[in-house]
Amino acid sequence: MKTNTGVLTLAVVSLLLGLLGYWLNQRQDKPDAPVLDPSSMRQQLVDRLASGQPIEDLLLRRYQGFLQQEARLALPQAPDLASLIQLFDSREQLRQRNFDAQEQSGLFGEERLMEQWTLRRKELAEASPGEQLALGEALDNWLAEQPGWFQEAEANGRLISDLQRMARLTPEARRLAMLERVGPEAQGRLQQLAQDTQHFEHQLDGYLAELATMTSQDPQAHQQLLALWFPETQWRRVAALTRLRQEQLPAQ
Repeated sequence: MKTNTGVLTLAVVSLLLGLLGYWLNQRQDKPDAPVLDPSSMRQQLVDRLASGQPIEDLLLRRYQGFLQQEARLALPQAPDLASLIQLFDSREQLRQRNFDAQEQSGLFGEERLMEQWTLRRKELAEASPGEQLALGEALDNWLAEQPGWFQEAEANGRLISDLQRMARLTPEARRLAMLERVGPEAQGRLQQLAQDTQHFEHQLDGYLAELATMTSQDPQAHQQLLALWFPETQWRRVAALTRLRQEQLPAQ
């Protein structure tokens, strides 16, 4: 039970990184996913543990052990730059102890990139006014070196943050602020994005409801159901959201 609680607690920190990750997983022009996909690995573990099947794949067993070790890491109560560096360093040591360089690249490439992004943003937030200009320029230069899909995801993340702040304004002030921030053309795109998001949520609810009624624990049957509801470009995102929803369910 302690292990399960630790996994859920660690997910809180992972969700901070996952905000950017969800945008990454929606990009259709994203480079081909690596053979070692952490979302797929976690889903395989869920399937095996739920069905009581033995875990025969050696890599999957090592990954299960890694997640158990990761869940025992001490989490900062009030994350600052120093505590986040310590947490990410501890996670990196676990990766290097459990996997070779090629496996690390496939399983943790995106996660490492998001950790770097988190640390740079945190350093900028905690810097003195005299240091912020140089750190802001360093962050922009770092972002310019990253893949295009990462740059767009980061820009979308900033837009979400701006829109959340606008939500606290009066309707008229919010309308003016949004016009200034994104322009009249982008307002239409934001409305379309909201509609697309609502459609996706309806699809996800339907998929999860049908998944809950399945008696078969065959991973292939689950994959066929996933393919019926979603295009392949959304599979990783759906797998991650499915895992989060299942973890939030009360223990039977």
